[in-house]
Amino acid sequence: MNKIRFLLVLLVLFPQQVWAEEAQEAAPFQAIMHRAGELTAADGITAREWNDLQLEKPLAEIMGQIRKLTGRDNQSRVAEIIHGLSEENKGFARLAKFRNTKLVLSTGHLSNSFFITRKGEISHASNSVIIADESIDVGHANHCLIIARGVVKVGHGNQNIVLAGHYADIAHDRNNSIIIAGFMADISHINNSVVCVPGRVEISHADQVVFINPPADIEISHEQNSQKIIDKTGILPLSAVKSDLFDNLQITQIVTHRLSKYALAVIKVKGREMLMRIGDTVVNPDDITDGWRLIAVEDNFVLYGKDGQYASAYINVEK
Repeated sequence: MNKIRFLLVLLVLFPQQVWAEEAQEAAPFQAIMHRAGELTAADGITAREWNDLQLEKPLAEIMGQIRKLTGRDNQSRVAEIIHGLSEENKGFARLAKFRNTKLVLSTGHLSNSFFITRKGEISHASNSVIIADESIDVGHANHCLIIARGVVKVGHGNQNIVLAGHYADIAHDRNNSIIIAGFMADISHINNSVVCVPGRVEISHADQVVFINPPADIEISHEQNSQKIIDKTGILPLSAVKSDLFDNLQITQIVTHRLSKYALAVIKVKGREMLMRIGDTVVNPDDITDGWRLIAVEDNFVLYGKDGQYASAYINVEK
């Protein structure tokens, strides 16, 4: 949901659920996250060279399984977008705008384009493929494939396929989208879509939503005409593993902000308390916490990263 308030919240440290991306289940989903990491770290990729079976094959497996479970055919939509990245294919072959950068990248309107970045912000996107490492924030997205190993945020969406390694924040999803996240999703309004998130789901309004592998920790304020399905094939995320990072690093306070770069976290390591801003790194030599960088702070959620790996935590907020 849109964070429009500036909050200081005291957190209840236990119980605490922690997830890291080294999950052995849902191999296709993890394969996509792994490939996204390779693509965002690579140099010299061109649209002409794009024929990425390492991304296409697991996407096809996931979309095929969703079609099998729900009867919804999103496979052709994925193929239409992905195959369009090759200039030899028809359909979306006009995807000529290609951007590849390891830097933080912001842009206004993205249309019929391929966009790859370490992290970025996009005002409006349509008919495009967006791949990020840490996070991507899209104001308005229509008919897009959006992948980020860390966090995906969409303000207003329609007919999108969203794959977030850890956290998906969707304000309004109008119709026929697929939202998959490795840990947590926070959604305001969603209609006629599919949600697969194994860790925690918070939704204000859900109408005609299919929940695949819904977690026990799910909160929906208003729900109608929804369906819940359990899939144990391992194609779709069923669960995620814990990270031992947060056994040694306690989060005592957070400050969220509508501009994420101003968010803060207060941590305690070995009895010593530290204030961390986004981008700050834990300095604690000879300890597992050393070198972990604060990537994101949202309501009840934090994401840390180190050496291409991510670890996230949900901690109950004291109401």
